[in-house]
Amino acid sequence: MDALVVEGGEGARVYTLQGAETTYRFLVEEMSEGALLLGTEGTILYANNRFAALVQEPLERVVGRPWQEFFKPEDSGRLANLLAGASTTAKWEELQLQSGAGGSKPVGVSVCSMSREQVRGFSVVVADLSERKAAEAELRRANESLEARTARLQEVVAELEHFSYTITHDMKAPL
Repeated sequence: MDALVVEGGEGARVYTLQGAETTYRFLVEEMSEGALLLGTEGTILYANNRFAALVQEPLERVVGRPWQEFFKPEDSGRLANLLAGASTTAKWEELQLQSGAGGSKPVGVSVCSMSREQVRGFSVVVADLSERKAAEAELRRANESLEARTARLQEVVAELEHFSYTITHDMKAPL
C-alpha cells in the first residue's frame, strides 16, 4: 500500500508511506513506555526518550551499549533467557532497571524477535511498574491493618460473650 485515504471532519486526508512512517515514529517517541531496538547480540540500536529517562541517562549514552548494562547484574541470566525465548514467541519478564543515579525500579520487559529486510534483532518495551508496586504495597498494608482490626474485634466479641454468659449465669443463680 502506497497511500491511505482517511475521511474526517476536515475532509479526506491522504497519508503516504512517508506520512505513515512519521506517525509510527511519533507513536514510538511519545509513548509512556521505554522502547528499544536490539541487535541480535543485545546491543541497543535504537532507544526512545522515555527509556533514556527511565535509566536517567542522556539518549546518546544509551544507544550502542549492551542492554544488560541497564539491569541488575544478577538478572543477566534472565535477560539472556528472554532473548533466547523471544526467538519463537514474545516473552515478558519483571525485572529491576538500574538508573544512572544508582537507584533501581521495577519494570515489565516485553521482548519480541523481529526480522525485516536487513534488520534482525529484538523489539523491547519497558514499562515502569513503580506506581503499581507502590499501590500493591499500600493494598497489602491496608489488608494487614484490616486483619489486625478484625482480630481485635473478634477478641472484643469473645470477651463480651463471656461477660454476657457470666451475667446471665449470675442472674439465674439463687440469691
